[in-house]
Amino acid sequence: MPDVASPPEASPSNAGAEAEPRVELTEVDLTCEARGRAWGVVRFDLVARVPLLRLQLPPGMRLFEAFVDGHPVAQASPVAQVRENEWELRIHDVGWPRSLVAVFAGDVGPAFGDGAPIEMPAPRIVGLPCARLLWTLRCPRGGVLRVAEPAVVVGQDALERERRDAISALVPEFQRAIARADAVHAERLRGFLQARLGRAATPPDAPRSTTGGAEASTIAASGPTTSIVLKPTDARLTIRFVRQGDPTVPMRAIATLVILAAGGTIWGTARRRPLGWSPPAAWLTAVAAGLIGTLWLLLLSPVWPAILLLKCATASAVALLWLRSGPRANESPASPDSDAHARTAAFHAPAAAVDSSITQIAPPANAAASAPPPRSPERA
Repeated sequence: MPDVASPPEASPSNAGAEAEPRVELTEVDLTCEARGRAWGVVRFDLVARVPLLRLQLPPGMRLFEAFVDGHPVAQASPVAQVRENEWELRIHDVGWPRSLVAVFAGDVGPAFGDGAPIEMPAPRIVGLPCARLLWTLRCPRGGVLRVAEPAVVVGQDALERERRDAISALVPEFQRAIARADAVHAERLRGFLQARLGRAATPPDAPRSTTGGAEASTIAASGPTTSIVLKPTDARLTIRFVRQGDPTVPMRAIATLVILAAGGTIWGTARRRPLGWSPPAAWLTAVAAGLIGTLWLLLLSPVWPAILLLKCATASAVALLWLRSGPRANESPASPDSDAHARTAAFHAPAAAVDSSITQIAPPANAAASAPPPRSPERA
């Protein structure tokens, strides 16, 4: 591999050689959803003879933006759609190797989420042969991606090695362009080659200054990845998404039922005996609900039962603190009207007692007339 810090010098013997038009590297970064939607970024490191290129995307995909060496194509020339999945792009200068990046999105079909095999052709430049084809696929969580032959699943080291080999194969084309250019343009091409060598191992990425590029880069940054090298490059990629069962689902279901049953028992007991509980028992219930909710939040999912338990524990604790600091339920606060009534009752109480005692001691005035006459001793 050439030295990154110092690009190779152009040799005069290569100045007149004709560059072979080709795509040295096609690298696709594709993200798929379970419902079949897909977003992707593709990069072509190419050598072209004509400035008008025809980009062909997989069926169901639509072009959003295109960039040549980091600059939007639409700012220099319009992008024309010639067929359902083909677009014409003009790059203006074909004197040296160019890097074309396209952002696309579309639908691979609902069969992807159902586990059916999907055949997908790679994006390509019509009329230019491709030397290397790399795929990076990101599938939804909860499943694995099965790849059929002739595709080979590789690691990141293999992808970086392929990228470095591709840029190394383009160095002679840069040397020819530098040898033919004047001093100003030759210096610019040397700086451009040095920048390309510096990021030779990086994956394709759209510029984040644009809306489509930022969205595609954000989506591509999530989900598990599968790296693929496909040879021959004109072969179709066959993939199948296989869902994996979650082994923690039965345990989560049992834990949910147990916690809901315990919460229902505590709530029912509290409704039947609201006054018979002691403060320690009430505090124990609130603390138990808080601990169960915390453990659920840390260990289990979904989290809504944990949030419900924590809310109940917080409400119980607040209610207990309010009852402890406020007046008792069987005590009524004193009021001015009650004090006045008490003083009036105390003032009339002695008079009522005197009247009662007089009535009991003094006989009525007609008591002697109504009494029976005493018996004589003779009759006895």
